[in-house]
Formats: sequence, structure tokens, C-alpha cells
Amino acid sequence: MLALRLCREPAAPLVLPRASQARNPHPVTRRGCSPGIVKYITALVAILFIPFVMTFLLYILGALVALVCLLILFILILRLLEEFPLRVPGPGFKYVYVEENGTVRELDAEEREYLSIEFEPGNSGRPYIKWRYGSRAGDGLLSGFIARKRLPFWISIGSQAPHSGEEQSLKGQAVRIISEQHGNLFGTITSVHTSKYIVIQLTKVIETERIASDLIGISPQSTQDSFMLLMQGYSMAAHGHCLNEHLLPVGFMVSGNVAIK
Repeated sequence: MLALRLCREPAAPLVLPRASQARNPHPVTRRGCSPGIVKYITALVAILFIPFVMTFLLYILGALVALVCLLILFILILRLLEEFPLRVPGPGFKYVYVEENGTVRELDAEEREYLSIEFEPGNSGRPYIKWRYGSRAGDGLLSGFIARKRLPFWISIGSQAPHSGEEQSLKGQAVRIISEQHGNLFGTITSVHTSKYIVIQLTKVIETERIASDLIGISPQSTQDSFMLLMQGYSMAAHGHCLNEHLLPVGFMVSGNVAIK
């Protein structure tokens, strides 16, 4: 009975020693950033960063506006310099010619007629007009036409000079043009404006849907060539346009190899 009583008695609760309880007085918890601190940092970054970005963009915009203004001012200055006369206006044709030795002369009748032609922008037969007295062409030559008002006042203008004997010898020569568009074309040189532009009257009329003409104005395809090579027995590639009765180009392109018959 004693044994049975002992077994029926409830077991005493297990009490941990005080030393073990003192080792962990509080439960372990993980701490994170408070939401209020995150909002504060975000607001601070926005306050500091957004004005910096806006200031930087304003600087970029101001620089672009200043660059555009400077470009416009530069173009206006160039236009004013181009139109600003360097000598007192006087009688005479609006263009003169600068020789290779630096002297300046008036134009003859054929040269004035040549410069009165309204060429299209892409026409290689257009005359070379110097912007200033000392400027040189792509081939390094000083000679060329220049506006009278762009010639410095201390440079005198001499009387007109006739074409050289060689250039005059081109006039009246019978030529043949081997054209891809029209085959063999035959004609006679009727006008020599310069050694780089001649007018030819063909023996037949070139007819298209828009025009019908027997006059063509041609120039060498290479800026280094001159029609004076024809007098030495050479042929050269040339191109130009059909002309009307006023020797004005009418827009139809003619190209091929030209040689004296």
C-alpha cells in the first residue's frame, strides 16, 4: 500500500536553478529600421538631390541656348561681311577677274554673258566666284571671278583683256561628243566663255518630252582639266546642259567624251 501511495502522488514540478535563469534574462529578438527613419532619409535625399538635378539641367539648357545664339550671330556676321563693300560703288559690271599674277581686270562681253547665266546649284559649269581677293580655288590657283564690291579699294582694276590666242582657237572647231544618252553628237564650238566652259551648236536637235535644243553648254568633269587639251589631240570627259536661245540651261543633262574631229 505504501508503494501504491507513493506512485499515485503527483510529481513535483521541475525548477531550474537560478544560475541558468540569470544567463538569459530576456528573450532574443531581431531589430530592423523603423519606418519613420526610412521616410526621413527618403525625404532628405529628395530635398538634396532634386534641386541639384534641376540646376544641372538648367545649366545644360542655358549652354545649348547660348550655343545656338552664338551660331546665329556667327552666321549674321558672315552675311554682313559678305555684303559689306570694300570699295566705293562705281560704274561697271558687278564682277571682275583676278589674274594669277594678282592683277585685276574688267570682263569682256563673253565673260559677262557667262556670269549672267542662271545656273542650277548642282551644275558643275557654274563659274567659280571668289569670296575674297586672296582666296584660292581647290587647285590652289589665285585666279577667278570676284564681286567688284568685294575687291579691296587699294587694288586697281585694269581694262578688259581678250582671250588668249589658244582660247580663241577653240572657237569654230568641229567636235564630236560620244554620249551614252544620244550616241555620237557632232557640232561646232560657237562660244568660249572660259577654258572650262564652252557652248557647242549641234548638227541635230536633242529632243525630249520637255525640250528641243541644238545648243549645249559643257565643262570638264574634272576641275583640273581644261578644254585647251582638245587642241593637243586629247579627248576628255565633259558634262553640261542643253541651252535655250538665250544660252540659259534648261535642265537636261548631257555627258560624254568630247574631242576635236
